[in-house]
Amino acid sequence: LEFRRVLFRSVGGAGEMLGGGSFCWSPGEFTDDTAMAVALAESLAQHRGLDHADVWRRWRAWAGKASDVGTLTRLALSNTTHAGAAARAATANNGHAAGNGSLMRNVPVALFHHDDTDDDLARLAAGHSALTHHDRDCDHACVLHARMVRAALHGDDPFAALEDALPELPPDARTRWAALLAPSWTPRSEEHTSELQSRQYLVCRLLL
Repeated sequence: LEFRRVLFRSVGGAGEMLGGGSFCWSPGEFTDDTAMAVALAESLAQHRGLDHADVWRRWRAWAGKASDVGTLTRLALSNTTHAGAAARAATANNGHAAGNGSLMRNVPVALFHHDDTDDDLARLAAGHSALTHHDRDCDHACVLHARMVRAALHGDDPFAALEDALPELPPDARTRWAALLAPSWTPRSEEHTSELQSRQYLVCRLLL
């Protein structure tokens, strides 16, 4: 329940979202990440792959009437074309390019490539992430997450899939993610900065 103050009640043991909250959600309305995931899924189904221009058109159409759009995503989608938009968004955001937005919309990637190669899965995961987030950690998080989701779809252990995927990252990313995913890692393991906080959100969303 994003930003917590969404009205919520339990009916017959199941939760029912009544709307409200910081952005005056309608009853049952989902938030920005799910809306972008739906648009991505529809584009993948129609074009049988990642059509950058089509995804961009769909996301911009949604953003024009959305109640809430994440900071980096909003800055990126203010550009009429996807080419260079993520880099310009990072510049406009004082150089901060990390965030969990691309990871939160990543599930359609695993659904689309559920029976395809690891390379196909990785290219699509990183490709859609890079549209709005000019940060390799975001791309790699989406790759790892897609492997986990695909494993779960097949009835396999997603955390075993995560362990299998880590060695396939570039060496510097492999070392970084191994440290971030170690049982001993906590948000207090590193000096606190706003950029680090964005990366902490990324790690936490990956493991939830």
